[in-house]
Amino acid sequence: MADIYSILADIYSILGFIFGFTFLIAFIATMVGLIRPSLVIRWGENRTRWRVLLYYGLGSCVVIFLVSALSAVMPEEVKIKREQARLESLEMGKRLLSAARTAYDSQDFQTAIDSANKSISVLKEARSSLANQAQVFLDSAEAALDEQREEAKYTTEFGTLDRLVEKHVHHVFGETVRRDGKNVPTVLSISTGYTAKIAYREGTVVTTGLALNSLILDTMEFMKRVFTDPACGEIQIVLLRPHNILINKYGQSSEDQIGKIVLSRKVFEKINWSYMTTDRFEQLLKGEGEFRIHNAFK
Repeated sequence: MADIYSILADIYSILGFIFGFTFLIAFIATMVGLIRPSLVIRWGENRTRWRVLLYYGLGSCVVIFLVSALSAVMPEEVKIKREQARLESLEMGKRLLSAARTAYDSQDFQTAIDSANKSISVLKEARSSLANQAQVFLDSAEAALDEQREEAKYTTEFGTLDRLVEKHVHHVFGETVRRDGKNVPTVLSISTGYTAKIAYREGTVVTTGLALNSLILDTMEFMKRVFTDPACGEIQIVLLRPHNILINKYGQSSEDQIGKIVLSRKVFEKINWSYMTTDRFEQLLKGEGEFRIHNAFK
């Protein structure tokens, strides 16, 4: 019997949808026809507003009557069954929303998003206003997940000078490099103050003059970004410690520091970048700063 009531409820729902859609079409046609009858009456020569009201206006009234009649003749058992289904959907939606909030509090934002999406679908089916609250919560969970993913890129604390310098590292040297077939963070360590000390992984294999030239170009760009950033005005000296893969005579590989590069703000401010080449910059570092590269990469 319960199955019969379910089928009847579905039939009445479908009929209600058809009648509702028909009424919408008839209503729109009536409004359009009252402005320009020829758009909705495509037959006969007498295309007047009265005919629009006769055909579409009367049709709208008929559909409203049919919807009312459908509701009146619907068996009470079917109405009860529909209400029970709505209440069950409402309870399920509430449970899903509660699970989403629990996951959010545990900072499991992906689970919170999944549960919130399901709750929205169920609550809309139950025609509950809680669906709007669930949508607001979903937006918050998605924003929190984006922020969590963004924070995962960094090794430094948000809002600090270290974070500003790390952003410059990411811009110039990238967020990750390949090591043993995996992506690993570029930054190894950062400490800032009067001297900014940055240990990072060099992404290119510096085994040729061309790659070494690329390293110097990246260093030039990084120095420019840091020393011209007003938020980094506290920094007077930048010390870079690039790391890369070294292979010993036995063919064994390990990641070690491959160099040390130092430049001061005082020297930086004297540079005319219009005529600065990598060779000149390397000589400048050796003379008024520091530029040392592991012999394996020379």
